[in-house]
Amino acid sequence: MSLKLKPTNIIKTRLGIQKNGPVHAFLTQTCADYMDKYVPFASGMLAYKNRKVKTNVIIYDSPYAHYMYKGLVMGPNVPIKENDIIVGWFSPMKPKYYTGKQLNYNASAGHEYAGPRWDKRMWSAEKNDVIKEVEEFIKRGVKWWILKIQEFKSWENIYSTLLIQFHRIQIIKLMPIC
Repeated sequence: MSLKLKPTNIIKTRLGIQKNGPVHAFLTQTCADYMDKYVPFASGMLAYKNRKVKTNVIIYDSPYAHYMYKGLVMGPNVPIKENDIIVGWFSPMKPKYYTGKQLNYNASAGHEYAGPRWDKRMWSAEKNDVIKEVEEFIKRGVKWWILKIQEFKSWENIYSTLLIQFHRIQIIKLMPIC
C-alpha cells in the first residue's frame, strides 16, 4: 500500500501554519498577550499605547524601549529637582550611553514580572501555555483537522513548525537610541 501526500507547503497552507499565515499571526498576538506582565509598566505607554502587533513582529515604539528592554541605565543623567525633590532626569549629552547600572523595575498594574528581555523570559516560563493555545487555535480553525492530521503525520511535526515560526518572529523592533 502506498500513501501519496500533498507537498509540505500545501499542507502547511491548509493548516494555516505557513510563514505569515493565520497561525503565525495568532502566535505573534498570543506572545504579545503573554508578554504583557513581563513588560515594564508606569503609564502604559510602553506596554500598551506604543505597542504594535503585526503578523510576525511586535514593535515597542518608544524612545526608551531599547534601554528598558536591555535593563541598563543610560546617561549621563542630571536630576531635575523641585523643592529639593527629584522629579525627573535630564541628559545634557547626545547620544546617551549605557552607564553599566542595572535598571530597577516596579511590579505594578498586573506587570508583576516586569524586567529586561521580556520576550525571552516569557518564552522560557510560558512557552508550553503559548503552544497549547496555538494548538487549540489550529484545531478550532481548521474544520477538516481530523481528516488531514494524517497528512502532517504527528503533533511533533506541528510542534517543530511552531517553534521554528516563533524563532522567526522578530519579537522586539526598537527605535534607535536617542
